[in-house]
Amino acid sequence: MKNTHNSQERLEYLKQQLPSEITRAVADTLREDLGGTLDVTTDITASLIPADTQNVATIITREHGVFCGQMWLMKCLNSLAAKSALNGTCKMATRLNQTKCFAR
Repeated sequence: MKNTHNSQERLEYLKQQLPSEITRAVADTLREDLGGTLDVTTDITASLIPADTQNVATIITREHGVFCGQMWLMKCLNSLAAKSALNGTCKMATRLNQTKCFAR
């Protein structure tokens, strides 16, 4: 029986689909978190900080793990604030130790 599956073609197809899937997944997640809308002004917690305030957040891990969601994280940050930036100390697939700060 001839193997008709081409792994390289499948990989290229999935790479092409990834950006739209990330956009969809982030939008769905934010919509769920924001009560069915992508309007951040409806989030009570977000309204505690004035919209024109610049701030810094620190992302840490409480357990050992592997960082593997950088594209999702950036899409989420950019969806919430157009001027978001990620100054990370690790790259994709970096092993993380407990309580390590890996992004600001």
